[in-house]
Amino acid sequence: MPKTPSAVYLYTLLRSERRPSLAGAPDGLPGTGSLRLIEAGPGLWLVAADAPLARYGEEAIADGLKDLDWVAARAVAHEAVVRYLARRRTAVPMRLFTLFRSDERAQEHVRKSQGRLLRLLDRVDGCEEWGVRLFASEKAPAPAPRARAKAPDAGRRFLERKRELHRTARAVPAAAARAARSLVRQLGRVARDQRDLPIPSAATAGRMLADAAFLVPASARPLFRAALTKAASGARGQGIELTVTGPWPPYNFVDAAS
Repeated sequence: MPKTPSAVYLYTLLRSERRPSLAGAPDGLPGTGSLRLIEAGPGLWLVAADAPLARYGEEAIADGLKDLDWVAARAVAHEAVVRYLARRRTAVPMRLFTLFRSDERAQEHVRKSQGRLLRLLDRVDGCEEWGVRLFASEKAPAPAPRARAKAPDAGRRFLERKRELHRTARAVPAAAARAARSLVRQLGRVARDQRDLPIPSAATAGRMLADAAFLVPASARPLFRAALTKAASGARGQGIELTVTGPWPPYNFVDAAS
């Protein structure tokens, strides 16, 4: 029976002196083969699976990208594999839909980038990523009212009140933005590294003040959690809401390995 044409799908690069175990790992992307290891150099291992071209060839992926549910299901499956393995070994995650024609091509890619990949592995060794987003509260405290001279008539009082409201609307977000930057700096002191992420122009109706990723040694997790608790307490008093995600594999601290 002829073999089904397939490509080599990559999840992550692992560093391990011994051959890593894949026991208990999630299944991976729908329709792909079982997870397997490709030796990629001394102490380096690629976690891969065979991906049928009928489902993961260039045209099939181009069609799938038009369907948000299709993409989401595969992104979740990819993330589950990477997250499981990154908890057990130092890992450089691959981008979603990283495919090579053969094991040899994948090995060649690692050999050509070995110096950079080893530096990345050193950088994230023993670390996890935490995400922190800061938002201007919808119920932010208003600034203290400005002193005003007595208005000679109702019309002037109305205009002054409008100007005051306009100043207040600008002052609250500006003050919150400064406070958010200060909170991010405080958290950065506890982390090994920090990255400020771009804020989408339409993010939560313009309420997002900061989006940051922190590279935190796993051994420092209690210290970072304590810093998060302190930051959240301070944020509430400054009209800021704080959301936290993690721990994650260090996606934002590795250059694209694919």
